[in-house]
Amino acid sequence: MITTLRSRVTLAVLAYMIFVATVIGLLGYVVNERFEEVIWRSTLEAELNSYLKYRKINPGLSAPTSGNLKTYISDKMDDLEHRPPDVISSLKPGLHDEISIDNRLYTVLVKDVDDHRIYMMYDITHLENQEHQLAYIVVASVVLVGGIIIFFGFWLGGKLSEPVRDLAIQLEKFNPRARGERVELRHQDAEINTIVTAINTYIRRLDGFVEREKEFVNTASHELRTPVAIISGAADVLKTIPNTPKKAVPPLARIQYAVSDMDEMINALLYLAREETSANQASMQTCRVDELLPKIVENHAYLLCDKEIDISMPNIEPTVVTAPPQLMSIVVSNLIRNAIEHTERGSVVIHLRSNILTVSNTMAIIAPDEIAKIYQGRIRNQDSGRSGKGLGLHIIERLSARVGWRFTLENDSHTTTTARLDMNARI
Repeated sequence: MITTLRSRVTLAVLAYMIFVATVIGLLGYVVNERFEEVIWRSTLEAELNSYLKYRKINPGLSAPTSGNLKTYISDKMDDLEHRPPDVISSLKPGLHDEISIDNRLYTVLVKDVDDHRIYMMYDITHLENQEHQLAYIVVASVVLVGGIIIFFGFWLGGKLSEPVRDLAIQLEKFNPRARGERVELRHQDAEINTIVTAINTYIRRLDGFVEREKEFVNTASHELRTPVAIISGAADVLKTIPNTPKKAVPPLARIQYAVSDMDEMINALLYLAREETSANQASMQTCRVDELLPKIVENHAYLLCDKEIDISMPNIEPTVVTAPPQLMSIVVSNLIRNAIEHTERGSVVIHLRSNILTVSNTMAIIAPDEIAKIYQGRIRNQDSGRSGKGLGLHIIERLSARVGWRFTLENDSHTTTTARLDMNARI
């Protein structure tokens, strides 16, 4: 369960208060009981010793009795008037506190003197009532102070967590696509200063990594364009040479296919290396997907050589999406090429309905664990005996995420794998 710093501080202060109040209460109770025992023992023994002293001088002296004090002597047990209550007569020598008799509380001192047992009782009912009232006052004071301490703990927790909340708010406002953002130091706490410094250092290093990656991809892609253009031009020239040997035609065709794939890959990498367009710029670019599909299928017809594949588009609705045409072309091209490359024989079916593009291909079932690997660029097609890095599908996932579309790949049945691009969803 996630808790806030303020609640943890408040609970810590409350727990400390309860602990201290419990310890003080127990100590107070023990000290009070011990103090009462000492007072009552010294008081009653002094009274009893005084009585015994004067009784030696005057043997007929009656036992001391007053409003709160009563004395019983064992040699008068036969006298009903001086017989103590049964609860008193059963007591052993010593001091006994809070003995209840007829709804009154007594402290009783029992002592054997010569052949007699003397019971001296003192009524402490009024004092005990006052003690209970004082206990209620103490408890109420503890509750009041506890409420004040809880409020103080809540306030203190808020003050302590304020720098952390401010730091979290700043981080929430960060745009992950923007570079150069930094956390401002708005508090003078040394600990927060250390955290802010560490975060800014991490962001600065991350910005450097991103910039170097973009620079590398951009530079590498541009550098690749020159050899790709040279290879493509050379292949075109060789193809136009009269009396070209028949054995050279298939290799030339493979060179042209590879050059075409490489060109599309370079375009995709260049697009990914660019900075994100703003929302206003993106909203101004639209693309007719239904018009783009036939052209892309035609451009990939060369992949059908030596394969028994039927490509069909039975359900194509007029569809306009808000996205750069170049991005749409890269995504659709990679979807169609992936479906063809992973199908030796069967069919590739393309649907475009309600802004959802699906490309289904047969005879190339991909295991669930392999589907997870596609997004990491490590897909392997074991059924066809061919292997590849699956970079096309990885690029689709990256480009779709850039414009907020949802791309999924799943097995619809035992014979069909479907790539689904939802251009309505915003992720």
